[in-house]
Amino acid sequence: MKQFDIHFLIGNQLYTFMIKQCKLLIFCLVLNSYSIAQSFNIQLKVEGIDEVKGEICIGIYGNQEDYSNSKNRVWGDCIMVDDDHFEYLIEGIPAGHYAISIFQDIDINGELNTNWIGMPTEPFGFSNNAKMRMGPPKYEDASFEIKEDTETTINLIKL
Repeated sequence: MKQFDIHFLIGNQLYTFMIKQCKLLIFCLVLNSYSIAQSFNIQLKVEGIDEVKGEICIGIYGNQEDYSNSKNRVWGDCIMVDDDHFEYLIEGIPAGHYAISIFQDIDINGELNTNWIGMPTEPFGFSNNAKMRMGPPKYEDASFEIKEDTETTINLIKL
């Protein structure tokens, strides 16, 4: 009789453990499908390309601090310029608020060239075509919400 009780107890604990593991697995699958379903695409258009050379470097930032320091991009890449009309599909951006900064890296050195006082010498731009005032625009001026697939156009500025 005692042996039966022990097997019953062990079997019951194993059953309980397996049920908890199945619930955890279902929770993880639901959470994963929710996060996949909540990512969107940005169709980026860049206008004002005067020289068909170099790369368009794109940085997408999710908060003021990262945007101001040009660090911790949510997404970033440099794409070759082969036409004066530039469009690029950015995929898999989670829902949220973002700001985009771009520049045309004409000499393909991986950085925005500046003159001796720090003014850009290569074309650049920001989401919402936010304007500069004694430095880059504020995050609030350049940021926009992504809650569905989005199309945005940025006009390059050349100083």
